[in-house]
Amino acid sequence: MFVAVVRFGGITAAADGLSKPKSSVSRAISQLENSLGVRLFDRNSRQLRLTTEGEQFYQQMSAIYDQVDEAFTQVQGFSGVPKGPLSVALPMAFGREVVGPYLANFMTRYPNIELDVRLVSQHLDIIKAGVDLSVEVGPLAPSDYVAVSLVRLELIMVGAPDVVARLHDPSDPECVEQEIRLIETRYGQGQLSLTGPFGRRRLNLHRVSRVNDPLLIREAVRHGAGISILPSLYCESDLRSGHLQRVCHDAKVDPGSELLVMYPSRRFVNTKSQLFIQFLRDTVQTHMGALK
Repeated sequence: MFVAVVRFGGITAAADGLSKPKSSVSRAISQLENSLGVRLFDRNSRQLRLTTEGEQFYQQMSAIYDQVDEAFTQVQGFSGVPKGPLSVALPMAFGREVVGPYLANFMTRYPNIELDVRLVSQHLDIIKAGVDLSVEVGPLAPSDYVAVSLVRLELIMVGAPDVVARLHDPSDPECVEQEIRLIETRYGQGQLSLTGPFGRRRLNLHRVSRVNDPLLIREAVRHGAGISILPSLYCESDLRSGHLQRVCHDAKVDPGSELLVMYPSRRFVNTKSQLFIQFLRDTVQTHMGALK
């Protein structure tokens, strides 16, 4: 219960997650503190926060909890039938565009795994959110979680044919920059630059509108909303059909990006998570192969 309170972010959420009365969880935490002779949480009316002793205790207990969970998983794996709940967080665009069409394959192959898939629009704290693994768009700041690269994303500059036709020179970064109207929120911090035969040029994106979903940006750009910068993963089909055209072909957008699979512990990755990570790898390869 102590581990659950930390991972779910509170007694009420932990009680819901464990399907137990809130009073039982609260009483268990109090008894644990009494038996240890230390206060594990700082409490007020709005939040519950680990004390220094609680943080140290959690690090030890979390490792033990993961070992127990892995032991159960390994024993269940002896039957050759992976089963039980698996909670996964995916970026909205990646989940809808790439994973969605192939999810039935995983469900058919592993019918006893109870999937809980969440589409999210921002970075997720795995433990607080109570998920087994999360796909994140990198690069990311260093953390205690394990991050494994799934695929590197090339960022490209695209626009609708009529917008590109209005450009004086679609290969000139200065000319193209003036037509950038939308940018994905994560890339709109004024840190992107272009590198090419013209040298290196930092893009001024401070007054550009921001949207947190690349698929929405893609649709807006298709319908004339200027030039934008998007992962090629979400543009290849429209580039082939002619709904979008690429500009500044010789320019590389820096820094690039990538999709990372994140999970809490390097030592204890349960079988269900391993299977889903492999499913993600296979799905990305299949999807990218279909785009060629």
